[in-house]
Amino acid sequence: MNLPKNIVYTIALVLIFSPVILIFTANNKGENFGDLLAAKGFTTFLVFIVALIIFMIYSNYRYKKSQVKWKSGVFDQKQPFSEDSLLQAYIRLGGLMLRKDREDLKGKMAYLRRYFDQHFSDSMTDLMFAMKASYQHPVDLPSIGSWLKKNLRSVSQRSQLLYFLAGLSTVDGSMNPKEKQYLKQLADLLDLSKKDFDSIMAMYSKYEDAYHDQFKQRRAPSKSRSQYKREKAGEILGVSMHASVDEIKKAYRSLAKVHHPDRFATQSQSQQDIANERFIKIQLAYELLLEFKN
Repeated sequence: MNLPKNIVYTIALVLIFSPVILIFTANNKGENFGDLLAAKGFTTFLVFIVALIIFMIYSNYRYKKSQVKWKSGVFDQKQPFSEDSLLQAYIRLGGLMLRKDREDLKGKMAYLRRYFDQHFSDSMTDLMFAMKASYQHPVDLPSIGSWLKKNLRSVSQRSQLLYFLAGLSTVDGSMNPKEKQYLKQLADLLDLSKKDFDSIMAMYSKYEDAYHDQFKQRRAPSKSRSQYKREKAGEILGVSMHASVDEIKKAYRSLAKVHHPDRFATQSQSQQDIANERFIKIQLAYELLLEFKN
């Protein structure tokens, strides 16, 4: 369960000073105020109470300051890179995506919660507050894009953001033009190539959709189901479905250099898990094309 940091710190202080309080209570056998002041441990107890009050005032100040920051929509460029700051970036980008298409908001919020619980389980960020704030106060895309570009140095790390957002956009079964345009803007801000962008988009556009659209138009599909699958696999690898075995292997090796989970060996476990999930799709596309060749 994710708790606000001020609550966590307060609990920690109580646990640390509990023995002092118990000692003070046990030794306080006086019956009047003078005896209370002279009791063993009273000074320490008094310092604890004052410190707790100061901390709560400071926490409230930080909380209100964070609210102002959320409302401004500007992502703090001086914010140091950490697991919590990266999570905040993911949340804010997710909130902006939700505003592009409000279809099935409940399902999309559930997707966000599962994703963050799975991949950022060690974070102390208050997820419910952050997700609500990110939706109500959309982030300025150029400002967050600038911070991400500065702190996510590799194409692999930047691509993960696109994977995450593309997955969110398709919770309701499809990606609308506004969502795709948003992803394209972010890809441009992060200096991702058109080839990388097209590959990511291909992973989240279903070949079944194009196949069944033919039936909706009351005519037989112009291509077989297997052809649609081959085309989609080719788009993921960035090659034609008629590419040679050597071309397919070369494209796969090129993608592996960028997206292989081993590139995240020094990153957090959450980032390694995300990379592994996405790389599986690349492997499946590669195996599918080779299977058709054989």
